[in-house]
Amino acid sequence: MLGLFEEVEPKNMTFPFFSAMHMIEVGNFLERIDAIHMSIWVLSSFIAIATFYYLASLGIIQVLGLEDYKPTVAPLGIIIVSLSFLLFNNLAELNEFLTRIVPPYTAIFLVFFPYLMLLAALVRKIGGGV
Repeated sequence: MLGLFEEVEPKNMTFPFFSAMHMIEVGNFLERIDAIHMSIWVLSSFIAIATFYYLASLGIIQVLGLEDYKPTVAPLGIIIVSLSFLLFNNLAELNEFLTRIVPPYTAIFLVFFPYLMLLAALVRKIGGGV
């Protein structure tokens, strides 16, 4: 039985889900619904980036003890744009970073730091019923 991608393995494709969306036909009148997928993807990425940008700005003012987040917006934006151009030259470098370097650090941020904060809360007796 042949799958959706007959000759090309999805693991070798850059965006297999996008390629699958490109092939979908609903009836004989609705084709190429990949534009809908792209618009949802771009909108959700914009919302995520804007949220993280705002939260990073709020975090910086809390660390520095400032009262307003507006003075941190422009410098943080310059740093983000600069890093977006400097970190990865192409999609292959980004893919290598996400598959080889990020997973060990993800375990630290998802396991070690929450347990460390729980321990600190228990020591300070803020943990409540835990």
